[in-house]
Amino acid sequence: MITLIGTGCGADTLTKEAEKALGSALLVIGAKRLGESLRQYFREEMDYLPLISPEDILEEIRKADHDEIAVLFSGDSGFFSGAAKLGHLLRAEGLPFRILPGISSAQLMSARTGRPWQEWHLVSVHGRDTEVIPELMHGRDTLFLTDPIRSPASICREITDAGLGETPVTAGEDLGMPGERISCGTAAELADRSFAPLSVLLVDRIPVPATFAGVRDREMIRARVPMTKENVRAAIVNHLQPSPKDVVWDIGAGTGSVSVSLAEAARYGRVYAIEHKEEALALIAENRRKHAVWNLHAVQGEAPEVLRELPVPDAVFIGGSDGRLKEILELVLDTAPDAKICISAVLAETLGTAAAIFATRSLPFHITEIAVTESDDLSGKHLMKAQNPVWLISRESV
Repeated sequence: MITLIGTGCGADTLTKEAEKALGSALLVIGAKRLGESLRQYFREEMDYLPLISPEDILEEIRKADHDEIAVLFSGDSGFFSGAAKLGHLLRAEGLPFRILPGISSAQLMSARTGRPWQEWHLVSVHGRDTEVIPELMHGRDTLFLTDPIRSPASICREITDAGLGETPVTAGEDLGMPGERISCGTAAELADRSFAPLSVLLVDRIPVPATFAGVRDREMIRARVPMTKENVRAAIVNHLQPSPKDVVWDIGAGTGSVSVSLAEAARYGRVYAIEHKEEALALIAENRRKHAVWNLHAVQGEAPEVLRELPVPDAVFIGGSDGRLKEILELVLDTAPDAKICISAVLAETLGTAAAIFATRSLPFHITEIAVTESDDLSGKHLMKAQNPVWLISRESV
C-alpha cells in the first residue's frame, strides 16, 4: 500500500494513524527535514529517500519492490500540499494509495490565537506569485502561508504600501516546534522584522466595499476635476464587463470615478488609474480610501509612455488622451490584442479617430450614444436638464 502522510507541524503533532503507517513502511520518501524529525517512528530495516518532486517520487515508486511505502508531506495533506499532485500522478498510473491527514499550520494558528479558523480566507504565497491586496479584498481574516522570500515581513510591506499599515496582523513562526513564536502588531510594525522560514501570517479583515453595484455621483470626491457621470460609468462597466480577477487600465482617470467602479467589479484583480495631473491623482487617492478599493493603483505619468511599464490588461477604458488617442489606442492593441476596450468621446473628432483605427485593423466595433436627461429641483418644481451626449466606442475581447 502507498500511503501519503500529512505529518502535521513537527513530531509532536503526528497523528497515531500516521505513526502506525510509518512504523510499517519499508520505504519512506520525503523532504530531508521531515525524515530527520520523524526518524524515531521508522522501523530499523526501512529505506529512506530524501525526495520532494512528485515526478521523482513517482519514478522511485515505480521501481520499488516494497509492499508498504510512505510518502511524507508537511502540514495537512489536503492543505496546499504536494500530496494533491502526487495523488493525480498515482491515479494516472493506476496505482492504489491512501491519504492520511495531519494537523495544519492553520489549525495550530487558530489554537494559539484562540480564533476559529473556519471562516478565514486561506492563501499560499509559498513559491507562488500571489498578489496580496486582491486576496484581502475578500473581506475576511486572511491567513498566508509564507516562504523565505515572501515572508510575513514582505507581506506586511505590501499591505503598508497599499495604505493599510494600521491593519492588525499576527505572525506564527515554527508552529509546533521548539522555536515556536507568536508576534502581534500592525502591518507597519512587523514590516521590518525577521521571521523564521516556516511562518504564517494572519491578517485581520480590511474594510471593503459594502456592495459591488457602483457608486453614485454624490459619493465621489470631485473638486474641480472633470468626472464621468454615473449613468455613463454604469454603461462603461457594462461594456467592459471585467471579471473579478482581471487586470484593467483606466487611461485618463480624472477623479477616479470610473476606476472605482471598475475596481469594485474586478475586486480580486488590479485596476490601474493612469493620470498625470497632480490634483487628479490626489482625488484618486482620496476616492480609493473612501470606497475601500485597495486593488486600485494610481499611476502617475503620460500615456502612452507609462503604459509600457504596466501588466498586460484584460480590459481597457480610455477616458482621456490629451490629443494622443491614436498613439494610445495603437499601443493598447499591440500590447493586449485580445483585451476588451471601451473609449468615451464627447467630440466627433475623437469618435472618428477611434473608429478609423479599428476599421484600419479590420476590428469590429460598436458605437453607443448616451444622452441623459435628469430632473433638477427648481423652487419645488422639476426642471429636466440634459447632459452633453457621450459616445462609447467599444470592442469586445476576441
